[in-house]
Order: sequence, then C-alpha cells, then structure tokens
Amino acid sequence: MGRQTWYRVCRAMPTPPVIGLLIPVLDDWDAAALLCRELDQISHGLTTATLRLYLVDDGSTMAPPSPTFAWHLRGLESIAVIRLRRNVGHQRAIALGLAYLYDRTDSDAVLVMDGDGEDKPADALALVHQHLADPTRVIFAARRRRLEGRIFQLGYTAYRICHRLLTGIEVRIGNFSIVPRHLVAAVVVSSESWSHYAASVVKARLPMRTVPMDRGPRLAGRSRMNYVTLVTHGLSAISVFRELVGSRLLLTATAAAALVAVAVAMIAILQLTGWLHIGRLGGVLLTIVVLVALQIVGGAFVVAFSILGGRDQSSFLPIRDYHHFVDTTTTLNAQR
Repeated sequence: MGRQTWYRVCRAMPTPPVIGLLIPVLDDWDAAALLCRELDQISHGLTTATLRLYLVDDGSTMAPPSPTFAWHLRGLESIAVIRLRRNVGHQRAIALGLAYLYDRTDSDAVLVMDGDGEDKPADALALVHQHLADPTRVIFAARRRRLEGRIFQLGYTAYRICHRLLTGIEVRIGNFSIVPRHLVAAVVVSSESWSHYAASVVKARLPMRTVPMDRGPRLAGRSRMNYVTLVTHGLSAISVFRELVGSRLLLTATAAAALVAVAVAMIAILQLTGWLHIGRLGGVLLTIVVLVALQIVGGAFVVAFSILGGRDQSSFLPIRDYHHFVDTTTTLNAQR
C-alpha cells in the first residue's frame, strides 16, 4: 500500500469521541485516588472512546498528594485538577466544571459523577457505552437501591414526597449522568444549574432517559454530608422549580379558600333559616377561620408574584461567569 493510500485510509477512519469525566472533590483525595485507579483499570482496552478525567477541587484546604496519583495510566488518557478559588458547594462545582470543559476542551460528552466511589466505575463505563449507542440524550443513573442508614432513607423518602407534592415531578435521579456536548451547551447557559444540576436538566426539558443502577459503598473516609446539608440540597432542587411551586401553592390556597367560603356561606344560610345555631363563640371561631383563609390566599399571591418578579433579575450564567472562580488547572498524570 502506498503512502498516499495509507494516508487516505487513516483520514477515513473515525476518531473515537473524547469523553470528559467530571468529579467534584473537597479534601476527599484518598477516595478520589482510589476511584481514579479503578476507572483507569476498568477502562483499559476501551477503544471506542478516549477518557480524560477532571477533578474539580472545590476549595480544598489541602492539595492533592501527587504520589497518590503517580501511576502509569492504562485506560485514562489524563487526570487533571481544576482548582477553584473558593469553596462553592457540590452543585456549583459541577456547574463550573461543565462550563470549563465546554469552553476549554474538545470533549464530545461529559460524564458527571461523585468522587467517593458510590457512583461505581463499572456503572460509569456502562453510561459511556449507553452514550455511544445513543449520543442524542442526557442519560441519568436511576437509583434502585441505596446503602445509607434507615434514618437517611426515611428522610429521602419524605423529600421525594414533598418534591412530588410541590412540583408534581418524581425524583429518581442525581448527579451521575453523561451529557453530550450539544446538551452541555444548554446546561451551561442555564442559571438553574448554579442551584442544582439534575433539576436544571429536567426544567430545561432536555431529551433524557434513565438507566437503573445501584449505589456502591464509599471507597475511603467518611462523608461530609449531614442532615443540614442534605436539607439544603433538597431545597436547592425544589427552588429550581420555584415558578411551578409558587403557582401550585397559589392554586391550592385559592381552592382551599373557596371551600372555606362555601362552608361559611352554608353555615350562614343555616343560621338565618334557623336550622343551625352556632352561638357567639362559634361566630368568633368562624370569623377567625375566614381571616386565616384570607391571609393564606394573600400570602400565596405575594409569594407567587415575588417569584415571578424575580425572573427579570440578572442571574449567574456558568458559561459567562465561570472564569471568575477557576484558579489553576494542573495535570496530575497523563499517558506517556
């Protein structure tokens, strides 16, 4: 085969897509290093995609220990750390990382996962294969089984019920997902991603599907999450749908007030016709009920219009503002 023919054959061969693995980390370097090793080992021999791993250092108090990441890479092409100037929280670190990868890398897709090992490396590779088979949609891991304690699971169930009542949307997904580049473009211009990544994808109505997966055990150390941060995380997710929540609250309060008005009218008619005698105390209680109902409706109107009025205010856009938070990018390891 001549040189020109060989060159044309090489040009015709498809280039494997580049997938960036995005993992936020806050001082949890031991678990992150173990996760990176497992990802490197399990992706060895993968020829259908090139994997580059990016750790978003969310303002850690200690730098990643270089010896921990110093091994010969076999599956991953590189491991880099994107250091943020300050701690911004898990969800905002994901938003900044997505904007960075979209703006400064040639990643064809981004896989988002936690760095403690509960998002299993084998499942990450499964998501990669799912993306290669269907590169047009966001693919989320839907949790079938969780390993947390009973109290946490009860709290999570209560959160899911509240989320469903307030928004009408069922919660089955978290951060663990893979996003094609053309949909990353939609996420990084969404101000809601600054509050909650998964909820912003749902609100933007991006094409998506789920794959059932179980959570794995933590690889090292102890979780920094506590009940306060978990409640904050849940409220952040619900706040993404604040217009929907405000509208549902207003409709519910109005319906309840209408029922109260009908009940009061019926009682008044029965009182006037002599079929019912509520007495002075009953009249006072009835007046209190009416006033409370009016206050609830008024409060619902105030909340609804406050939420709608806030839509005109300027907000954080990850793709526009991320560079204010990114400090340095360091490559910890790369294939030689």
